[in-house]
Amino acid sequence: MSDSPLHFLRAGPPPPKVCFLPDALFFTRAIPIAAETPAADVASQVELALESLAPFPVAQLYYGYYYPPGASAALVFAAYRRRVTAEQTDLWNEADLVLPTFAALLGAPLAAGTTLILTHSDSLTALHAAAEGPVQIFTTPLALVTDD
Repeated sequence: MSDSPLHFLRAGPPPPKVCFLPDALFFTRAIPIAAETPAADVASQVELALESLAPFPVAQLYYGYYYPPGASAALVFAAYRRRVTAEQTDLWNEADLVLPTFAALLGAPLAAGTTLILTHSDSLTALHAAAEGPVQIFTTPLALVTDD
């Protein structure tokens, strides 16, 4: 009996379990990061920026950031904890990562000036890339169409 030709796909650790939340729950900002900032200090700069940007204390937020090495800014995304429902939090009990849906495209090779449009059943999200990576993300809800 021979090994499956797809054995190489099963080699190594399993991929992380990711739970994607609706983009509309999150607000985003590009936070300038000095070029000489060590990667270990980026998280503290993000927290300081969130304290000045968010109308809520950082402890009341679910947040994260995307910072590719050498970028001049970190893309910060945050959601007010009370906007996330109990049903949504139940879904991520087994998850290794919890992210907004647009995070699946962060790190994709996008040319400067490119705008991607993500369509969801209830919203549209636009991700605009500059030379150093995504710098603007906009989400707008879609109006429900009913047959009258």
